[in-house]
Amino acid sequence: MSLFNNGLFNHCIVVPYPDLGRNQILESHLSKVLRADDVDSLILARRTLGFAAVDIAHVVNNAVIKVLADGGTKIDMTALEYGLMRRQRLISNKKEEKVVVLHLDLVKFIRMNE
Repeated sequence: MSLFNNGLFNHCIVVPYPDLGRNQILESHLSKVLRADDVDSLILARRTLGFAAVDIAHVVNNAVIKVLADGGTKIDMTALEYGLMRRQRLISNKKEEKVVVLHLDLVKFIRMNE
């Protein structure tokens, strides 16, 4: 039994994550902090494929926290890599959690309709 055939979901609307705008989003967040000369927002933007704007903000915020904890004053690519790594792990865990919840809901739905 398909959810789409049953009329439960009549429309499927795909809202893509920002693609070309990721660099602009990064620049917006990075403009508020001191950064080292090695920071390349284009390289970082390529590494944030599939990130929403809030995920990109968290990458920069985690980098700021790392720099401050280490006693630094400027964000560098190492700190941004750290922020990226932390956010990727969180996103991965959330995606896995959603898959498990969806699976359990589908099993429950199928059992109710047997």
